[in-house]
Amino acid sequence: MNETDLFSVLDRATDRIEPAAAPQHAAVSALARARVVRLRRRGVLAGAVAAAAVVAVVVATQAPGNDRTEPPVGPDPSEPAVVQAAWDPQGAADLPQRESVLPVAIELPSSPLELPLSGPARLAFADGLERIHLLESDGRWGWTQAPSGSAYTTSLSDDGTMLANLGNGKLFVTDVRYGGYEWREVPLPPGPAVYWSSPGTRLQWQGDTQLVLSSSGPGVVGVVDVDAGVSSALDLVDALQVFGYAVTPDGGGAAFAEGVDGLVIQDVEDDTVVRSVSAEALGRVWSPVANHTRVVGVVVGVPRADGPPEHPGLVVLDRDGYTATRYLPIAGKKYSPSIGNVVDPGGVSPVAWLDDHTVLLKQGSTLGKPWTLVAWDVETGELTHVSDGPDSLQLVSAPRNLVSD
Repeated sequence: MNETDLFSVLDRATDRIEPAAAPQHAAVSALARARVVRLRRRGVLAGAVAAAAVVAVVVATQAPGNDRTEPPVGPDPSEPAVVQAAWDPQGAADLPQRESVLPVAIELPSSPLELPLSGPARLAFADGLERIHLLESDGRWGWTQAPSGSAYTTSLSDDGTMLANLGNGKLFVTDVRYGGYEWREVPLPPGPAVYWSSPGTRLQWQGDTQLVLSSSGPGVVGVVDVDAGVSSALDLVDALQVFGYAVTPDGGGAAFAEGVDGLVIQDVEDDTVVRSVSAEALGRVWSPVANHTRVVGVVVGVPRADGPPEHPGLVVLDRDGYTATRYLPIAGKKYSPSIGNVVDPGGVSPVAWLDDHTVLLKQGSTLGKPWTLVAWDVETGELTHVSDGPDSLQLVSAPRNLVSD
């Protein structure tokens, strides 16, 4: 069999992955065909490798726990079910006050004590230098020196007991109850160190024993087992660039990426992609934060049937099928297509989920200016004031169980 005959067989094999009566299989078959075309162009496809690739695709779609034969319907290309009136975040301090375990006014004491803390931390801050400041559950403060030399890429574990710090090509962890003097270095995921310590890198805990690193620049995601001291890179299916990655409470994740056939959302379980849906209707999603049933993230604008989006803002997606349910436009910011790789809706970004239907938002992202924490009820659309923060600190992390005592 010559090369022409081989590719003809491969094309027919991949076409069979998409039955004519089941258009929802299009994403799976497109990925399979794209792999063949991409390898063909490189001129490196040998017969045995090509045959194995086709078998791998078919097996992957049939493997237990990795079923892509019935992917959910992608996001509705029309507007979300509810689009709120544009919100001006400059008036965040004037919103109705919400009762919370967090202080209404977050103030750093003049002489905070160095770690350890007596219990878990509720919030982590950078002070513009190399110090990480932690607000304890009982309202006391502690601080530690960032071992990487930079406090900005810092993350608290789900229970607020573990602290991670990333920078200058190195990753460190410590237990806040035993002190920052016991930082230990853990390995970065495979790949150049610059992948994992660039300004666009996001550091998240999965529980209190695993770290997930996602870098929007090269678009890669890696996992570090803190206890075992081993790391690996996630194999996202044909993802060319990852714009956002949300760690989920069930031990998985949701990757918002550019695929070979357009924008996709990929569900990850046990470090493996188990389903992939189209995100063309949503565009790129940044800084996503997930709970058990929903994801909220920043987008350039809500899809509109009568013209381009008007305002960037925050969109809420149901995790079942990633349909958009509610959109919060940010006033004062206009939609600008294809300008840069980061969307800034007035300095507003999601921080953590307070409960199943309320997400904590931060307004203000510039060090040297005061900032505000706001609660957004994604079912009623209500916005309430939570806390005001000082210009001397920048909020860098909140644990998943932020409101737990």
